[in-house]
Amino acid sequence: MQEVIDSNRGLLPGPVVISMSVEQLHQQENIPKQALMLAIAKETSMDDADIVQIGNTVFLTHIQEQKGNLYGVGRAFNVDTAQNFIDSGFKFFNYLQNKDVKQYVTYYRGSVYDQAFEVFKRRAEQQEVRQGGTRSKIVLRPAKNGAETYAIVTLGTEPLE
Repeated sequence: MQEVIDSNRGLLPGPVVISMSVEQLHQQENIPKQALMLAIAKETSMDDADIVQIGNTVFLTHIQEQKGNLYGVGRAFNVDTAQNFIDSGFKFFNYLQNKDVKQYVTYYRGSVYDQAFEVFKRRAEQQEVRQGGTRSKIVLRPAKNGAETYAIVTLGTEPLE
């Protein structure tokens, strides 16, 4: 059972958010908690790791430069409400834009995230663009295993709100 903590009522420390997410993943996938925590600890200590908490969501992104542009690959550890996750997602995309990241790729599983990424995608398609600016683009693709979805977010120059 997924536990949800509304960040409007109280913020949890980042390690608690990650720990709660690990517990949920353990219950859903039956992956040993110790293995998950060790993998996350290693991942967060990598040189290219960028970690930011927005609400009760912790975003872990690996940012690398390729051909003069910054690209991010990451995931979110979320225990917030669906609406707060959407709000945090928009703030996270703006955070990446401010870091000059051009593209972000993530994968996820679950209908709550399907709905959130549909909202992100719809807003990107309706985004107002000033002269000389560019619109963000979000492409959603099912993974080969069929259980996950890849989201490819190409960030434009206009804030995605």
